[in-house]
Amino acid sequence: MHWNGSAWAPSTLTNAQVRFIDANAADDVWVIGNDAASPGIGLIGHFDGTTWTTWRTPQETYNNIASTAPNDTWVAGADGTMRHWDGVGWLSTNNIGASPSGLAAVSGLMAFNANEVIAVSTLNLAYRYRGQSFGRFPNLPFPDPFAASVHRGMWGTSADNVWVTTVKGEIFHYNGTAPWTLSTVVDPGLTIAANGVWGTSASDVWVAAQDGRVLQRSGTTWTSHALSPGLAIQEIWSTSPTDVWAFGTGGAFHYNGTTWTRFVLSNTLVHGAHGSGPDDLYVVTAPDTAGHALWHWDGTAWSAVTTLVASTKLNNVFAIAPNLVFVVANNGHIHGWNGTAWRDDLLEATAELKFLSGSAIDDVVAASERELFHWDGRQWSAMRPPIDFVPNTLDYLPMVDLLVSPGRIDMLLQRFRVRTLLRTRPLHCRPNEDSCTDAVDNDCDGKVDSADDQCP
Repeated sequence: MHWNGSAWAPSTLTNAQVRFIDANAADDVWVIGNDAASPGIGLIGHFDGTTWTTWRTPQETYNNIASTAPNDTWVAGADGTMRHWDGVGWLSTNNIGASPSGLAAVSGLMAFNANEVIAVSTLNLAYRYRGQSFGRFPNLPFPDPFAASVHRGMWGTSADNVWVTTVKGEIFHYNGTAPWTLSTVVDPGLTIAANGVWGTSASDVWVAAQDGRVLQRSGTTWTSHALSPGLAIQEIWSTSPTDVWAFGTGGAFHYNGTTWTRFVLSNTLVHGAHGSGPDDLYVVTAPDTAGHALWHWDGTAWSAVTTLVASTKLNNVFAIAPNLVFVVANNGHIHGWNGTAWRDDLLEATAELKFLSGSAIDDVVAASERELFHWDGRQWSAMRPPIDFVPNTLDYLPMVDLLVSPGRIDMLLQRFRVRTLLRTRPLHCRPNEDSCTDAVDNDCDGKVDSADDQCP
């Protein structure tokens, strides 16, 4: 029915059961529903002021529709899949609000403009889209998630260069187009785990192995470095092929491009390592007899660092800059260093915080195996995780690693897949368009990425 200001008039959409409607103008009306004769066939309809155009999709159920223009319409599927109309065709995104078992679905949808879409699901999860790519990843090459290898680590430079290591010593690579490929294995017998992974490019990748070795990929060739035979190497971090650090029960090892040098820390059971440069590196270990669990490299020597809450168990560290360092600890504590003093933030986490990653000084994510918290440059706030992060569901698999890059948050699950979260950015405007590739209007001047005068 259409109201023209004085009276109602009907408009007939043949063989349709209409369930939801959105309209931008009298000649730009969208509806969704089902085929009247076959309820199992989903229907999307558009009215241009004169005639209706329809799209019918077998075995689809749509929960809501939101449109801002004739070439900008979003449809939420009961399967959690979002679909977008750009004036030419429909594009399906990855599943963001439902589990394959059908436990939940996107149930509400609102679009303010082409770069501002809000969705909610039936499990009280909220999602926000601000014009970024959804970044779909194929599953790793296993037919059954519960028969797949247990993952250990993930690292990458972009969506087309991601590496994953497993407890069987497998090292998988994704190049953005082809399925995941097995690049190499630590041991042909698949009995030696590949732990941490780090690098600087697709041709400079380093992997820490459980048997005391480090594997180096230079170009297309893998080389093995024996550092601590029989003692596990747990973490690895680098700034270049001539500045590589490996940490494990045999000590801390530095590679200058030619030789390895060993350093002894009081306790070398390593939980995490990260730095902002060659002379600013932090390592989290199990506490020594004096209670020290955080160590800092200043380019010359290692020294113990004391945070605010000495009694908490430290789990991981992430350094954005010399004056911005975060350490996650048990019981929801996050210690932050501003270059002068440590602060302590207490988050309402239901599981222990173990992971940290970030892409900028106002874009850092801390996580437990099922929760996400975001630092926007001022404070921490909870983020809604994907639906299959909710325990006690058929699809629940805990997170084992985290990778944050502009426009995306990738989470490595314990088995089978990498989960990419619908990107959420801070709500406040930045002073400058300091990221020119994230498809976000960071300084809120109406210009995105290369359209902004501050970008190339």
